[in-house]
Amino acid sequence: MDASQFELCLGKAEDTPEVTTMLAALGVTKKLKLGSEGYVRLKLASQGLLLSFVPEDPKSSRLVFSGVQFYSDVEEGFTTFAGALPGGLTFSDSPAQARAKLGKPTEIMKDFRLDHWIADGRQLTVRYTKPLDGIAHVLRGFPRKDRK
Repeated sequence: MDASQFELCLGKAEDTPEVTTMLAALGVTKKLKLGSEGYVRLKLASQGLLLSFVPEDPKSSRLVFSGVQFYSDVEEGFTTFAGALPGGLTFSDSPAQARAKLGKPTEIMKDFRLDHWIADGRQLTVRYTKPLDGIAHVLRGFPRKDRK
């Protein structure tokens, strides 16, 4: 799978054909259960992925696919995601290379080695390695409510 397949599922409910097909392709067979935190994080470390689901609305247990994180093996416990990353990024991209591919970030958080891009109601966040010579992980999803 590559980033474009996850992109098609963002914002869709867990029981839609797109999301059920995505989960089956990833080998997920258990029904997702909302935890006390108010969301579901599905860690697929051997595939370099972390999937996030949130309730459709505050009073619903129906979950919506809200984000995906693509990890490299510099993040402890993860195997590098093998598919294509969003925006033509590669895990070997420096901040300058990522910005050349994606344009000027909406927000740069130097202390956390993070760049955020927000466009079309979606967020792309890149966390860089230390030193800044590659990408540790990429998040694609919806921006937090405190970001514009």
